[in-house]
Amino acid sequence: VFGIFQPLADALKLFMKEKVNLVSSNSVVFYITPVIGFMLGLLIWFLYPSHWAINFVVWGVLCFFCISSLNVYITMMAGWGSNSKYAFLGAIRAAAQTISYEVMMILVLIFPVIMLSAFCWNKALNSFPSVVLFYPVMVIWFTSS
Repeated sequence: VFGIFQPLADALKLFMKEKVNLVSSNSVVFYITPVIGFMLGLLIWFLYPSHWAINFVVWGVLCFFCISSLNVYITMMAGWGSNSKYAFLGAIRAAAQTISYEVMMILVLIFPVIMLSAFCWNKALNSFPSVVLFYPVMVIWFTSS
């Protein structure tokens, strides 16, 4: 029960920390990049299928692919905004890893989409008995990631 308050305590601690001013950084990009990344994470939660949802996104899977692929730009902006060549090289490396992971994720998730013939998360939930066919895809996902 007490673990519920841990993310709130971490967020409070993060906001109460002393602000560090980096002299050589591009401060606008450096400070706005985490905010954009947080907003992208919240935008993915909008696509979450629920029985009580007020939203119904017909192209939910495609929107998920597009939003999750934008995380590469967040990583690159964070490395570039620090104006450090080592941070930028690390961001390029992280972006390459993210792209290679996303290619496999899209290939694995596109198989159930083709089998269900719909890009809607809600239709995937309603066709749950046919999920037995996706066990080989699950094995591919766990071995590749």
